[in-house]
Amino acid sequence: MSESKDKRHPAATGRFASYAEIVSNFSFFPAGRIPFKGNKSKVSPLDIFLVAVLLLISIFFTILFNRNNFSGIKIFFEYISVWAFLSFSYIYFIKNKIKGYFTGKTSLKTTLPDDFTKRTRGLSDAELKTIRNIEKPFSLGILRNKDKMPDLFICVPREKRFEHIVVISPTGGGKTSRYIVPGIIDDAGYEKTSVFAIDIDSPYLFKSASGEWLKNSKKVVNFDPFYGGIHFNPLMESPGKPLSDDGLFSISTLLFHIGSEEMKNADVHAHKYYSKRSSEIFFGSMLYLKYRYEASFFNLPTVKSFFEKGAKFIESGIKGFTGEKNKKIREIFTNFFELPLSERAKIITDILINLDFLNDGNVSSRFKSADDKAEEFFLEDFFNNDTLFIAGIPKEKISAGGEKLMSFIAGIFIKGVYEHRRNVLFRAEGERDIFIYLDEFPALFLNDFDVELANLRKTGTGVFLTAQDISFIKKRYGDAPLILSNVGTQILIGNPGYETCEYYSRRSGLKYVDNRELLQKTAGRPGIWNKKEASVASGLYPLISPEELKNMERDSAFIYTKFTNPFILNLIPR
Repeated sequence: MSESKDKRHPAATGRFASYAEIVSNFSFFPAGRIPFKGNKSKVSPLDIFLVAVLLLISIFFTILFNRNNFSGIKIFFEYISVWAFLSFSYIYFIKNKIKGYFTGKTSLKTTLPDDFTKRTRGLSDAELKTIRNIEKPFSLGILRNKDKMPDLFICVPREKRFEHIVVISPTGGGKTSRYIVPGIIDDAGYEKTSVFAIDIDSPYLFKSASGEWLKNSKKVVNFDPFYGGIHFNPLMESPGKPLSDDGLFSISTLLFHIGSEEMKNADVHAHKYYSKRSSEIFFGSMLYLKYRYEASFFNLPTVKSFFEKGAKFIESGIKGFTGEKNKKIREIFTNFFELPLSERAKIITDILINLDFLNDGNVSSRFKSADDKAEEFFLEDFFNNDTLFIAGIPKEKISAGGEKLMSFIAGIFIKGVYEHRRNVLFRAEGERDIFIYLDEFPALFLNDFDVELANLRKTGTGVFLTAQDISFIKKRYGDAPLILSNVGTQILIGNPGYETCEYYSRRSGLKYVDNRELLQKTAGRPGIWNKKEASVASGLYPLISPEELKNMERDSAFIYTKFTNPFILNLIPR
């Protein structure tokens, strides 16, 4: 290879991560206990030559040590001992050191981690399990043999999981089966860990992942209100104790949002106004019901019933209330009572539309406190015990309010985690690690989701997201790069869409390709030609083109990460 091929063009911006860079920036574990065949030592001509040289060196030292000793048997045994010692030192120390230097060397002069050999070959299963419990890794795929190095499972370690992970792949690409289910199953084996996950095809996730959690004597909650199960009243902090006023205010902000369609509308400012007013009135109504009625009647179905009775009923109830916090509640409703009846009706309608998932009788009953306390879940349980909480919605119920219900529950957990962590000064020692799995997250309505991702990172909460394509993220949140800039590890699998492939091709940078061919050129005299090597169609090309990403092998995963350059792994077999 010519010097020009070795040298990177100054304008080139992209390159793939080396083996050493990958294992230096991620967790890694041996891909099976069978010794890797390619790692067997081979005898080279250089080895034979050096062993012969060691024979001569051994003779020299033997003569040097026995100048006054002429015992042939003793000299022979000393000679054999010296030669054996030098040969052993060469084979097991010097040669391995040289080999380690060259195999660990990269263009950036990075070397393999100090514990590489020990972790890949010298640790027992029990020791590897201890390491896994400390690092709490999330498996990305298999790094196949490069330069006779061992195959490895490459994983995102605990601290990098807090920087979040996303998988982008079309339907059927393996997002759930290859990443979500195995990830939740692995989390079951980690100490002081709780997981929140949404299941848009309930009860698939519960059936697939809950068994390992139960096997490890951990708590599993399957909240599928359309078909029964646990009761969850998000307005209650614990049995008989409603949320604080601040907690209720957080709840009120989760139901009202501006979707992408409204953002395109010329009347966006009016929509913002009504969303803000709806949120305030909803908050005021919860305060009114909290301080007027018993805790056993304080739930979302009661709030919905309050608004269903109309503007005049609301006005008479608020104005006639003389109990605790009556001044604060009246201040919230002051402007509302001054609005024309049609405007008040519009706000009430907006609130009822955002509570339409309660129209289903089963759902409504599951948002009320249970008669049997053993069947009731409170958010504090999630922080106090290793818990897997699955919010499940059957596919057929997505359009029947299921999408909003899922968004509401996800928002409650995201807000709840942040508030809990803030109250204990973010990630206090001894706090549980929390991992959140949001499958097909562009289907959710989550306000200021880019900000929420940044907040969760600070609190020691790792979020795993999936999406079918970049275009789905843009449609729901308006700006895909704004969301993805807060995600540390991004994965493409399963023949992703072309817009997604273009996005990651651009971000992977350019490489310089020096194509050379032998060309015949005249030497200046008729009939005489010289062959000369010259650059043909050389220049800057994408490190990986959209077409290459689009047509990756089905068992391949393209990893784009903030921790190192991009690289490609093999998917772990299902």
